Amino acid sequence: MEYLFVYGSLRKGTKQSAQSRQGIGTEYARFLEMNGTFIGPATAEGRLIVLSGYPGFVDGAGTVLGDLYSVTTAVIKKLDKYEDIEFERLKRTVKGPEGEVDAWVYVYRFSPTGKKRVDSGDWSEYQDATPAS
Repeated sequence: MEYLFVYGSLRKGTKQSAQSRQGIGTEYARFLEMNGTFIGPATAEGRLIVLSGYPGFVDGAGTVLGDLYSVTTAVIKKLDKYEDIEFERLKRTVKGPEGEVDAWVYVYRFSPTGKKRVDSGDWSEYQDATPAS
């Protein structure tokens, strides 16, 4: 088993993840919930930027809020297809409910220059505060 830190539409209990489980979003949020073990809320050092309606994790000073899962390699391989070429799966230190662990994080692989920053580090909070377009 490995640890996986998720910070966007794959998070459990967020507005976007709830929509995903109702068929409005992606099948991958449901897949993770059914095939991973939710450990609890977690944080990682880094920053969130706004891409095209979803967040990107980049290294830097700040705190990103997310969820920590325990998953198999097969689950990670399926999620790699979802994250595609925009993200690189890298190990980062994550603070979970029982302390620090090394977890996989999907890190945005391109320059964040010119991208809006999610100052709170919480994509769910940002989504709740952003008017629907």
